[in-house]
Amino acid sequence: MTDYIQAQEFITLLTGDPQTVMDWRLIHDTNKGELAHNYRGSLDQLYQTLVQYNQSGWGVFCCINAMDGQGRELINVHHIRAHVVDMDNVMSSSDSYNRSVNSNPQPQYALQSSPNKYHVYWFVEPYAGNDYYTALQRKLVQVYDGDKKVIDASRVMRVPGFYHLKDPQNPHLIQGWRINQNLPYNINNLDQAYSNVNVIVRTSQRSPLGEESMSAPSLEWLQYALSLVDPNDIDRGEWLSFTAAFKQSGWNHASEEVLYDIWSQWCQRFSGNDVAENLKLWGSIKDSEVGWSSIERRTPVKAYMDFGFDKPPEPRNHQAQPQPENIAQPTPEQVMNQQQSDNFPEILDEIDCREWFKGCYFIGQMGKIFSPSGRFMNQTSFNGLYGGRHFLITSTGKTTDDAWKAALRSTRYTIPKVDHVRFLPEEQPYSVLNDSMGRKGLNIYIPAKIEHAPGDVSIWLDHVSRILPDPNDQKIWYDYLAYCVKFPGNKIPWAPLLQSTPGVGKTVFFEVMSHALGSMYVYRPKAQQLVSSGSKFNSWMRGKLAIMVDEIKVDERRELVEVLKPMITDSLIEIEGKGVDQDMEDNPANWIFFTNHKNAIPVNQNDRRYCVFYSQLSTERDLINAGMDKPYFDRLWYWLREQDGLKHVTNWLLNYPIEKNQIPVRAPESSTQQEAIRISRSPLEIVIQDCLKDRVPGFLGGYISETVVIKRAKAHGIRSPSREAIRSVLETMGYFELGRTPVAYAQEDVTNKSLIYTCANGLTVENYGPTQGYQTFG
Repeated sequence: MTDYIQAQEFITLLTGDPQTVMDWRLIHDTNKGELAHNYRGSLDQLYQTLVQYNQSGWGVFCCINAMDGQGRELINVHHIRAHVVDMDNVMSSSDSYNRSVNSNPQPQYALQSSPNKYHVYWFVEPYAGNDYYTALQRKLVQVYDGDKKVIDASRVMRVPGFYHLKDPQNPHLIQGWRINQNLPYNINNLDQAYSNVNVIVRTSQRSPLGEESMSAPSLEWLQYALSLVDPNDIDRGEWLSFTAAFKQSGWNHASEEVLYDIWSQWCQRFSGNDVAENLKLWGSIKDSEVGWSSIERRTPVKAYMDFGFDKPPEPRNHQAQPQPENIAQPTPEQVMNQQQSDNFPEILDEIDCREWFKGCYFIGQMGKIFSPSGRFMNQTSFNGLYGGRHFLITSTGKTTDDAWKAALRSTRYTIPKVDHVRFLPEEQPYSVLNDSMGRKGLNIYIPAKIEHAPGDVSIWLDHVSRILPDPNDQKIWYDYLAYCVKFPGNKIPWAPLLQSTPGVGKTVFFEVMSHALGSMYVYRPKAQQLVSSGSKFNSWMRGKLAIMVDEIKVDERRELVEVLKPMITDSLIEIEGKGVDQDMEDNPANWIFFTNHKNAIPVNQNDRRYCVFYSQLSTERDLINAGMDKPYFDRLWYWLREQDGLKHVTNWLLNYPIEKNQIPVRAPESSTQQEAIRISRSPLEIVIQDCLKDRVPGFLGGYISETVVIKRAKAHGIRSPSREAIRSVLETMGYFELGRTPVAYAQEDVTNKSLIYTCANGLTVENYGPTQGYQTFG
């Protein structure tokens, strides 16, 4: 298991404070196609998240130097904390480690990142200066044969206490140790120790703008080469380098104003284009190491020139992609037919690809493609469904049979890309909505094809009346189901809970709702699933209209009640899957609970989330007496499945007399609600209620003494209740804290003043003692 103490010691030695806010980066150790995840916070705040990711195959890294909280680039480094060497050469690492710990000044800390590989740290007093840092890092790397990439101040390194998982069959727990007790060094001392080291660095010579050997053949060829590069497909480093090469290549062919205008239009194709940043970069380029030969390596332009073209083709016209909300979307049936169609050629060009991938969207937050079938697809599943053709992906005729690559990386056409998903049945399917930060979210709700027809539903009504004979209970039950069906996506902030003996046909309700809403939008989690992972991984809630839970029972897991609260009431909720960052998503699902236990979910007088129904069918004998035997259920299921009963009930619900916003916002009171409240009382609440009923001193006149509550609870065999537990029970009963008595009363505690609660305004702690009939002590 992971080792919190190791991680905490490392953060403390590195920063001086275990609660320091750090910049963390989670990188999958084996699947480099997975996007890295960034977090910012203290170890305590993020430890459980870091552990969960580590257990799912992600390496845990942090920025060893202090960042400003605005980003993770070199410009965001606030100050230096440490110098480090990554001794990753197994042939020399042991010797390098021994030499480093015998150096002066000694490193203060080391860790074993993997077998026979070490990270060695020199902690230093805070200073600023990225170039100074890099210069000294180069010296340390050269002396101790370290990883040559570990030289920049924004570098992330592995954190001890977590596992290195590049070999999943042999996970390696990263462990660190202190080499000495030395305080952080003054950087001048460390620099002086390595002042005689001459670093051998391979450098390219920079040339001023206009260098003839680095110039493009013509402005036309340069423009065409630029048209072949999509700025959305390159990272920031590549953008910087490509811009320098472009400016150098075109300097002899046009004025700077013309060159900037051409380049600026290209930058506008980038989804995150920043004009101010563009101006700053362009103005900073006075010379460069790269020119036309670099552009030839990056683009297919050389192929055209090698084929003898005197002039380049016309630069590609990059028209704005149609907005997702304006694209006519196919139905899932059309998509499946499309994939089986012989109308598509073996090689698909840009126009063919637009049709082949129609209705597909890349979801950046997930790193998956959403298809018109309503599924989120990774690369393997997407290639399985959309493969089987060759896709033209460049203007030079390059093809690929990788559908994922063709959909996302082609320079001719890519599918629409959005940041996140929404689930809004009241909005147009596939509509794209911007959030407060301007990020685009795709509405993934696709209306289900619901079959319904008028017909006799007396069998349905009879079934419900056998379970819930009270007419008011029936109305509440019908109101809830009908509202869910008539107004899908409208959140009801409470849930019905139906208790009965096993075998009353609760599955009937699941089939009815699945048919009326669409089976893909109704989910039936096991109660154990909620207990074991409901508070951690709840991605199964995404895109659901109804969640129906059977065999719920949380009396011994009352923390689950708190987990369920936002799921039932909140229209937005944090959704998190294994290995995926949590994010706020739409939560339109309405909940229905079934149980065999009367104490399944605790409720109280002030409860607004649960409407509890206790069926009259509480034993097997009750079922027999109600005539609900095997022939009864055989007839019921035959009617539902074979005689269009599901269609008739759906039609009845769709035409049920309830209008939008007519459903109560608080759970209505059923005929058995008070019984449920009595059964839900905790042992402590029962003791308090009995004391009030028996007029025990300490509970008289609208007062309750915390001291007497504790005494009476112990007398009834309850372990000493906490102050928080007492407060919670009393607040549920309508009491609030009044204050402490002005004196101690011998009848309660000869030494300490009692904390008093009251349920009435106007009472004072001074009148508490006389009201209980106490004499003042002392």
